[in-house]
Amino acid sequence: VPRHTDKNSASDAALKCYDEAVGRILASIDANGFAENTLVICTNDNGGLTEASNKPWRGTKNTTFEGGVHVPCIMRWPGMTVPGSHRDGMMHITDCFATFATLAGSTLEQPRRLDSFNMSEMLFADAASPRTEIVYEVSGSVRVPTLRQGDFKLMGELLFNLVDDPAETTDVAGQHPK
Repeated sequence: VPRHTDKNSASDAALKCYDEAVGRILASIDANGFAENTLVICTNDNGGLTEASNKPWRGTKNTTFEGGVHVPCIMRWPGMTVPGSHRDGMMHITDCFATFATLAGSTLEQPRRLDSFNMSEMLFADAASPRTEIVYEVSGSVRVPTLRQGDFKLMGELLFNLVDDPAETTDVAGQHPK
């Protein structure tokens, strides 16, 4: 990170450089008349390196706690997204495939079932998410096998209610023996 380190930490300087780069990209899209036909997405594949950077969620990158898997996703598409709006529906990165294919006018018909849901209604019409569960495939990883279903997340033998306990501090497995 060559710029901004004189007044910022390395991570803050990197974020400032990223912000400037996104600003230049958006300005170019706007200047060339492509804004109405361009969906811009800024997101991440996993949580941050430290618990502090993932607050209020517990965990870090390389865990299946919410701090490792709950990431921001910022979208800009004039005429389709409402500035400042917020969506809480469950979505997995694999859902980008079906969503983008649908937005591009493609059909998702194929011989094998996809692990991807079209999220365009949730994202752009404030509908409920069609996804009710996420299976975190962790083979070859330091992560614990995890299943998120509705309000609950099962991590190995630990069970968390994410609505009542978004920071995943209380194991409720004993209260739900099935």
